[in-house]
Amino acid sequence: MRFTSISVFLSMGGYAEYVWSAYGVTIAVMIMMTLLALLKSRRTLQKLKFEHALKAKRQVKP
Repeated sequence: MRFTSISVFLSMGGYAEYVWSAYGVTIAVMIMMTLLALLKSRRTLQKLKFEHALKAKRQVKP
């Protein structure tokens, strides 16, 4: 499919609202999933560090 101009490309043959909203939703979901994964990994790392420090303190005490 060849487009004669940028405006024809952006109109997507009359389906622009569906096409661009689908792209927008997809990008938003992908960004949200990435951010949530980063937050969860940060929390997990903090929990592991805390548990490691707690375990080290318990081993020092008789």
